[in-house]
Formats: sequence, structure tokens, C-alpha cells
Amino acid sequence: MNEDQNGPCIVDVQLLPGGRLVLADVLNVCVQLFDTQGQHVHTLECRSRPYRLALLDSSSIGHTVAMTLPYCAGIDLLELVGDSIKVKKTLQTSIQYDAVAAVYSQTLAVGHGHLDIGIDLMDLGGQVLRRICSNVWPYYMDITQDGDLVCSTDYNTIARVQVDTGTITFDTSDFLLNPEIFEDNQSVLLSSSELRR
Repeated sequence: MNEDQNGPCIVDVQLLPGGRLVLADVLNVCVQLFDTQGQHVHTLECRSRPYRLALLDSSSIGHTVAMTLPYCAGIDLLELVGDSIKVKKTLQTSIQYDAVAAVYSQTLAVGHGHLDIGIDLMDLGGQVLRRICSNVWPYYMDITQDGDLVCSTDYNTIARVQVDTGTITFDTSDFLLNPEIFEDNQSVLLSSSELRR
């Protein structure tokens, strides 16, 4: 964009129903909305560097997107209505959360790894409901049609975590020991259509 102070560094993209895109730009400290033709629609300056995005809710009126702000230990809930983006709610957290996924309409899965690693379930008031996993530090997370989390834990590992139990049903290091695991989870690893949006 012409008004960007730095070259863009897009760290996450959220596809909205209808085909619009929300982009998190960590270097320009903003989120941007683009239409289905790739034309810029709106820019919202963020209070800190944005990191990950997750679609929480969609209706005929608009969309709600959660955005992590790990550099200020926060999460913002963004409201997208028409051609604008605004902050609907600001959450301050005690932990610097990186990854985020919408597990239920009122619950987020948030991943962290700065002081200790894990995935927490959090309500939309910022209250941690419970820790579901203590040995995964996801950079990216999304939810499958089955309700499990798919996590990219570093540049070489992907894990599938059951939300209800916190059980890791596989990670890519398992493939070295048991190739049948790849066969069973191939659609999770290779097909974006598996992801619920």
C-alpha cells in the first residue's frame, strides 16, 4: 500500500465468507481489508504488532475476528462491517499469546511459548478457562471439521490436538516411526478444505 511506512510483512491472512481478506501486517502495525478483486478497502492501525487472526463469527451484518498482539500481551476482537474495521473489544492477558483459533463461537484456543509452552482455552472476556495442552507451542492454529486443533509448532512439525482432552493424536515426527499415521491424517496435512471456515 502507498501509505505503508515499511515494506509489508504479512504474518497472517483470514479469508472471510464472501471472499474478502483480512491481512495482519506486523511491520506496518496494522490490519488491512481487501475485496474479492484484490483492491484495498480499509486499514486499521493496531495498538501493537498484530500476529495471528481467527474468524469468530459471521452474519449478514458483519464479521468478528480475533487478533493476537503478543508484543503487548493482548488480544483484540475486531468488528468488520461494510468497508470498515474497528476494535470491538480489547483484552489484556497475563501471557503473550501468539497463535489463535476459534474453537466455539464464544471460546478461543490461544497458544503461547514465551515463559512456558501450551495451549489455553479462553472466553471472550479474556478469562482462561483451562489449559488443554502443555507440550505444544503453536505458531499457527486452526480448527478441523472434527473440532480438533491443527497446529504448526515450528517449521518442521505439525500436531493435531483434541480440544476436549488435550491429547495429541499425532505429530509429524511420528511419521518417521509409523508411515500409516500419515495415511490416516493425510487430509489434515494436505487439504485446506479440511479446515472449517
